[in-house]
Amino acid sequence: MRRALLAEPPHAHIVCRVCGRIAGVALETEDQLLLERLADRRGPGWSVDLITFSLTGACARCREGPSA
Repeated sequence: MRRALLAEPPHAHIVCRVCGRIAGVALETEDQLLLERLADRRGPGWSVDLITFSLTGACARCREGPSA
């Protein structure tokens, strides 16, 4: 399949499910290539111009709970 023309390199974020805080996640070159390979599995008729990856969890502040 033809490699997608991307508007920017693949990138990732982690999102806190409690407060909604978002932080960037560093990707190695091999991680970016894996995401591009996954995009190559798109169905017929689809194009890909942006690849983002999200992780969901809880940030340290939310895991610690309210301050006393």
